Amino acid sequence: MIADMDASSTLGAAEMGAIFKYGLIWFTIVLVIPLYLVQESSGRIGVATEMGLGEVIRNNYSHSLALIATVPMVLTDIVTYVIEYLGIAVGLSLFNIPILFSLPVFYVIHIAVVIHRKYGLTESILLVISGMLIVAFIAALTVRGIEPYSPLYFVPSPTFLFMLAVNVDAVIMPFMLFFQASATAEKVIHTRKKFQINNSTEINSNIVRDKFTKTAMKSMRLETLLGAVVSEMLMVVVEMVMSGIGPNMNFASISQLAGGLTAIAGVYSPY
Repeated sequence: MIADMDASSTLGAAEMGAIFKYGLIWFTIVLVIPLYLVQESSGRIGVATEMGLGEVIRNNYSHSLALIATVPMVLTDIVTYVIEYLGIAVGLSLFNIPILFSLPVFYVIHIAVVIHRKYGLTESILLVISGMLIVAFIAALTVRGIEPYSPLYFVPSPTFLFMLAVNVDAVIMPFMLFFQASATAEKVIHTRKKFQINNSTEINSNIVRDKFTKTAMKSMRLETLLGAVVSEMLMVVVEMVMSGIGPNMNFASISQLAGGLTAIAGVYSPY
């Protein structure tokens, strides 16, 4: 679920902080609730059926309806991939790595991960990088300090309402439903197969099956809750770090973004 705190979410949270300071923190925290509920329902489908969402729709309704259900996922996937690669371009440009080099290299790496299904290895590497990012934001907030603010800030302006929509869009994405159901189902199947190998006679018992399902459900719910809370708290931290830093700053501009944290890090702002 930390994947929900991606390039678009990070840049969106940074822009919210730059424009409205701490004004949208309350809304970001409230979004933990729908984020958990939507993801938990998808995870429950994965545990109960041991299938992905598309497969469940296809088996219970029709192939055509399953295809229709994937349309919003495909459309948002395309936009999301554009933004993710924009994030790669912006991030590596801060280190003077040209876009014509960085984007093709990362595209090839991405395709290799998908073809060879090295998801576990990739996740381990990205968790380390994500951890560094989290520590960096928290350290920056510690150096800057927390300012007093009004907890229920609201301004009925087009910009404010637009940023509320940005926040919601970062939380509720169609592909997340498909991913959560499929990833959970795959994890359950893998765990059950290991259990069958070690307990080939016991697994046929309905009592053992029920216990296994309840344990899997409890684990999924705990992971989903932690993911929802952590990802939204990271959004809050980014908002607070970027609070009031250049309300007119262009977050797609490499030079402006590089100097965004000059007040905190000085010449080390790009890093």
